[in-house]
Amino acid sequence: MKVAERYLKPDVKKVQIKRTPTQENQIAQKYVRVGEKEKTEAVTALLNSLSFTRAFVFCRTKHKVKQLEKILQKNTSHAITSLQGNLSQNKRDKAMQAFRNYDADVMVATDIAARGIDVNDVDLVINYDIPEEDEFYLHRIGRTGRVDKSGVSYTFITPSETMLIKKYETMSHEKSSTALIGMSNFNIGYFFTGCQPISFFLNYGVIFTSMMKRIIIRIAFGMTRGIWQGLWASTKLKTFR
Repeated sequence: MKVAERYLKPDVKKVQIKRTPTQENQIAQKYVRVGEKEKTEAVTALLNSLSFTRAFVFCRTKHKVKQLEKILQKNTSHAITSLQGNLSQNKRDKAMQAFRNYDADVMVATDIAARGIDVNDVDLVINYDIPEEDEFYLHRIGRTGRVDKSGVSYTFITPSETMLIKKYETMSHEKSSTALIGMSNFNIGYFFTGCQPISFFLNYGVIFTSMMKRIIIRIAFGMTRGIWQGLWASTKLKTFR
């Protein structure tokens, strides 16, 4: 900027284009509080539960991209491809072609795909890992909400990363909502604020129903026993009198 000021005329005018409210709100940002070991199950559940056209899933390392690609191919109904630095140029081109041609609807990638790649109809971004550099958060979520279309981003936040939520809100000038995925001893997952609890009912409904039946039976048994004990005590009292 200083170099420009040196060579520009004194009467130069500065024009700044302000983003409109519709542009600011094109991307709904959500944060998922989840443990590191729960991430794989959480991203699988999200992809199986949400409705979307195309999605990016961003990881921090090349190894994790390859690992997660195999897991998602096995555990979801989506067509998965990947993009990371160890791929040859030929394989990168094939992966991008598959993604652009709708032969694959989910791309697992490192930050190599966060900039300089323009793909239409991406309406979901999942930050499986937070980026090493903060600025890449904006580049990642910017893959969606393009050309006046809306999109949503989910960022997995571990307990030690909670302080980053406020930083990302400041960077994007947007307040975020939280989508919680709770894991119990029965691995029961539940979603709210935008997520549909489809996988919860499909995968864990039997466990939940079984537990509820046991609770109801115990309550009913306790109430019945209490009633009979009361009647027996009343009968004995009348006999005594």
